[in-house]
Amino acid sequence: MQLLNTIPVSIKNILQKWGVFFMYLFVNGLFVIKYGGQFSLYLLPIYIIAIFSISVLYIKSDLKEIIYKYLYWILVAVFFLFSIGLNYYVDGNSLNVDRWDAMEVGIKAIFNNEYPYNIKDFLGRESSNLPFLMILGMPFYFLFGSVGFLQSFSFLLFSYLIFKVFDNYKFDFHFKKKF
Repeated sequence: MQLLNTIPVSIKNILQKWGVFFMYLFVNGLFVIKYGGQFSLYLLPIYIIAIFSISVLYIKSDLKEIIYKYLYWILVAVFFLFSIGLNYYVDGNSLNVDRWDAMEVGIKAIFNNEYPYNIKDFLGRESSNLPFLMILGMPFYFLFGSVGFLQSFSFLLFSYLIFKVFDNYKFDFHFKKKF
């Protein structure tokens, strides 16, 4: 504990910011390993190099604020369309994940006057979704035929909220600022 008190404040700030960045990389790397399946050995290095490269490029760039706004919405739109495409083109039954199917099975059970937590999904597991999550997924199930679109539209809502909450569109990683 005394060792932390001897570190200058500026170095503490740098360690804290970079610590959060590497924690982000580590946690997301675990998701890549878990859901990457047989490709995780290839995806993880590509993921780390891509995120690190984009971060360095982002830190070194100094553009006008309006460009960051446009770039933000362009990236949001590209990711949104990509996630919509994934929902259409990837067969959910080929995945080793049953969250979407558990919600769909639960929604179907509700409308068939059945108890939603006794019905098995395609992996043979019962749903453990909270009731409000099933209610939240119902419009996407009826409009698009899949509750997977809930994730895409939730991303849009989250992106809009981030845009409205933050007034600085380029987070200061330049460590020159003293807190």
